[in-house]
Amino acid sequence: MNLGVGVRGKDVQALMQALGKSGGPQAYSIDERGSVEEILYSEAVAAAVSSFQEKYKSEILTPTGLQNATGYVGVATRAKLNKLYGCGVGSMPIQRSSVKVISPNGGEAWKVGENYQLVWSQYIAQGDKNHGKQITFRRFDKVTGKELLPIFFNLPGEGTADATSVGWTPTIGVTADGIVKLDDPNIMYKMHVELTTRVFEMGTPNFVSDDSDTAFTITSQ
Repeated sequence: MNLGVGVRGKDVQALMQALGKSGGPQAYSIDERGSVEEILYSEAVAAAVSSFQEKYKSEILTPTGLQNATGYVGVATRAKLNKLYGCGVGSMPIQRSSVKVISPNGGEAWKVGENYQLVWSQYIAQGDKNHGKQITFRRFDKVTGKELLPIFFNLPGEGTADATSVGWTPTIGVTADGIVKLDDPNIMYKMHVELTTRVFEMGTPNFVSDDSDTAFTITSQ
């Protein structure tokens, strides 16, 4: 598919990822609520394509008799992109920032007073930036399954950009925010991690999150 100013869609996203690899503007991930169909081949993208064409002028422009870059992705430009990156522009995967809860991920029976590691993995897509994270324990009634008010934590190190784990010791009694007694036998929990990124091209917030696959419990010794 040939690409020019005004075109939208996943092929434009893939093109921007390729330009980022070649030293051009970085591609950006799309807010999980958005659509790749909204990605626009703008004048800025055209300028980056022109720079790429000039960089490989002898292979892209000269063989077709062109003296100056066009900012348009035709056969020669597309062929060079494919040669450099080993795949068609249209087939490049769209990479999004993500976070994945590792532990507790469900089925654990944690004890009050013992130390545990809250663990997650995270991936920051090209063009996004890690602006920190928030750890929450979602609460559920064991009998009805109804979701209750969550517990918000402010644990040392949880907001550090590169952190993927933090130590935590469940304690007896009501939490600091006065919401819940952690060792309540009628409550099940899921850990929720929310990662805040920023889409540089659009300048809008982007939130990605994950939960424990299934619930876990916290009980007294």
